[in-house]
Amino acid sequence: MIQKIYLLQEHSGKGYGYQLLEILEDYARNLGKRLVWLDTMQNGTALNFYLKNGFVIHKKSRLALPNAIEEERPMLVLTKEI
Repeated sequence: MIQKIYLLQEHSGKGYGYQLLEILEDYARNLGKRLVWLDTMQNGTALNFYLKNGFVIHKKSRLALPNAIEEERPMLVLTKEI
């Protein structure tokens, strides 16, 4: 299980995120998985990236961390068949 992956803003738009998703999906396939899922912020910039790369919105959720900023609590669970 992978907890968190972030790319620095300076590396955005260079294809690294797409390459990383490919590596992770290959890893999951090698484990016999047919579906991958992730959580992302409803208002975050990553949502469009994931949707563009084949993920679909599965359900809404909320970040349960006690010190999280209220505006950052709305989350989405995304899935992708691989």
